[in-house]
Amino acid sequence: MQSTGVSVPQDVSLIGSGLTDLVKVSVPQLTTYYVEDSAKTRIVTMLIDLINHPGSGKRTYNFTEFSRYEGGTASARKS
Repeated sequence: MQSTGVSVPQDVSLIGSGLTDLVKVSVPQLTTYYVEDSAKTRIVTMLIDLINHPGSGKRTYNFTEFSRYEGGTASARKS
């Protein structure tokens, strides 16, 4: 984007998903949301339960636990 004259985060904000090595080596570092390992374990357990018991009726699972890695690619929200 830099080569096209677009400035991050002044002109555009970028937010990624997942915490990989690429997040930390990008310039500026990518701001990203990711799931902690402990939460991943709970999600996998829920999925295994759904697979092993498909006829158990309608079930709803909500997952809202995310962590944020604050890089330099997201500007403050404008009102």
